[in-house]
Amino acid sequence: MKRYLLPVFVFFLFFTSFGQVRPVFIEPALSVGKTLKGRWSANAKLVFRQQMGLFDSDGFTAFSQSDILEIQLFANYKLLGSKQITLGYLYGIDEPFLDEPAWEHRLMQQFTFGSGNGFKWVNRFRLEQRFGEENFRNRFRYRFTFDRPISGSQLDSGEWYFVAGDEWLYTFTGKAGEDHLENRLNAGLGYLFENGQKLQFEIQYRIIRMVSSCASSAWHFLVTHNLKW
Repeated sequence: MKRYLLPVFVFFLFFTSFGQVRPVFIEPALSVGKTLKGRWSANAKLVFRQQMGLFDSDGFTAFSQSDILEIQLFANYKLLGSKQITLGYLYGIDEPFLDEPAWEHRLMQQFTFGSGNGFKWVNRFRLEQRFGEENFRNRFRYRFTFDRPISGSQLDSGEWYFVAGDEWLYTFTGKAGEDHLENRLNAGLGYLFENGQKLQFEIQYRIIRMVSSCASSAWHFLVTHNLKW
């Protein structure tokens, strides 16, 4: 187990050196999944992001500001083995409680595959087309995640598990100097309930516009409840 954790936290500590001002967000999410006929399944996700303050040279300054509200819908088709293709749609609202909030539509095409029982890992490749009020962007995302039971070799109901992951995102805008790279590194704990539901608590560190003079970073505290319908 230690041989997997060491590279993750070395990488994490290395990137915490970026930026002097780091916003802090809390991001609760509710995900509902349902198995359909044959190889099909569907899931929906509701995400709300609230800024709680920021770290700067003077320490932590607390305040509350609504940031993003998202509704996500996915249709999944299972291939042979653990492979799966997914089509998705997202509707997002920036600063939803303003009089005229900004909105975004997003189309998603996704391919995933994974393996493992006790140590379970998943690779995800995703293409996104993002339509805003004044711009259009393409984005490519690759994410690697894994989870492992805290005790024993297999995750059983009523047990805690460790979860971690790393995601790279590249945005194509078609405008000179606007394309950019982003990284999201996260780690946390999850709990598997008797009814198959999961509750996950994660800390995520994001670096935006990497390898540029305007690079920035932020902390995100993720709380996700996964339901099965």
